[in-house]
Amino acid sequence: MRIKVSEATPVQLDYLVAECEGFDIVKDPFGFQSGLEAGWWIDRGGRYHRIGGGYSPSTLPEQSWPILDREKITPWWSASNNCWMASKYGVDVKTYGEDSLIAAMRCWVISLFGPEVEVPDGL
Repeated sequence: MRIKVSEATPVQLDYLVAECEGFDIVKDPFGFQSGLEAGWWIDRGGRYHRIGGGYSPSTLPEQSWPILDREKITPWWSASNNCWMASKYGVDVKTYGEDSLIAAMRCWVISLFGPEVEVPDGL
């Protein structure tokens, strides 16, 4: 389904960041077929991490800050807009978010894929 990155849920955003990182993304690699564990996972050399769980750069600073440093993304609080914003050095993209990590990850996704993207149905 097509979504606006500015409206992506944290799990959708984590999925999109995994795409930005170039990770192999697999659906339900362990065959659970239902429930939370049947979701999307990244495969990092045979070590699996569930998107939105063990892999969640939209909520885990230890996963997002290396991306921010490498990609030169700066989040800041905008008092005039009463929200977090982020921008990427050298790219004309500014994004908003409920917190600094969401704003920053949205910024990176938009800088690579544009403001609207495809995500799997049900994600």
